[in-house]
Amino acid sequence: MAGGLLPDRLMPPANRMDFGISARIASAGHHGSAGHGVYPPNRNVTRTTRRFSPHVRAPATLVSAGMKKVSTAVLACLATILTAAATIVAAPQAQAAPCPAVQVIYARGTTEKPAPLGATGQSFLGSLQAQLPGRAVAGHGIRYAASGNYARPLSYLLSVRNGVLGTQSRIISTIRRCPDTKIVLGGFSQGAAIVGYAISSDLSLRRDLSIVQFAMPTPLPPSISDHIAAVVLFSQPSDNWLGNVGAPPIRLGAEYADKSMRYCLPLDNICDGSPFSPPNPLHLAYVFGGVTYAGAAFAAGLV
Repeated sequence: MAGGLLPDRLMPPANRMDFGISARIASAGHHGSAGHGVYPPNRNVTRTTRRFSPHVRAPATLVSAGMKKVSTAVLACLATILTAAATIVAAPQAQAAPCPAVQVIYARGTTEKPAPLGATGQSFLGSLQAQLPGRAVAGHGIRYAASGNYARPLSYLLSVRNGVLGTQSRIISTIRRCPDTKIVLGGFSQGAAIVGYAISSDLSLRRDLSIVQFAMPTPLPPSISDHIAAVVLFSQPSDNWLGNVGAPPIRLGAEYADKSMRYCLPLDNICDGSPFSPPNPLHLAYVFGGVTYAGAAFAAGLV
């Protein structure tokens, strides 16, 4: 028998049908955000199904007791369906990226480019990777508006709120997926405020903005700190500056006292306690003079 259906002699060569189907599926290794952190090498997996070539031969009609005649066209159609179904191969599911030894979660400064890490974040991440050779250090930049609309406090607060929620969500998802990964939190300027608020013990707004208190994020449980190895903040806005734009002061819990570091350059008006004013040129100098390298060295000593 050919194809396991009917004897060859019952089917003339002109009616012979050949159905050949093959599938080739290639899947590439999972990537993280381009240019952010260390990722595993690509792994191309190629899988080819078996090739099916059944030869269907049938007489012009089949007659069985008590059954109507079945045409050759119907049999051929049925064979086509069965052959195609036999060669369907499920696409492989995307493979999750392996857990890094260290995960940097970073929030960029106001309108800082390039998103999502910003220049300061890229410098910090690169410095940390250089100081931890042989260990996988991944980076994730929080995507948020990074609004510079200080004239409208609610617009600034909305930008900060969304950044805080994104940071908290990323911290929690990292802990759930990779409980043994050490987390390093970092931020610059508005991003430093966001990271500080994300792990703050109190997010109460001042009285004249209390109407939107219900929309503010809730503090994370203190147990989260067990997974956070270091917190590095560049030019964290001072309480005076934050108060002028309607934001609450940043209050980290005692559990972060030995694992957090703040860097403020002299005369940087955002973090030196000055009243509100737009950032001056010194505020943009954290990528120079080894400041981010020093912050990375602090974090490297804790992971």
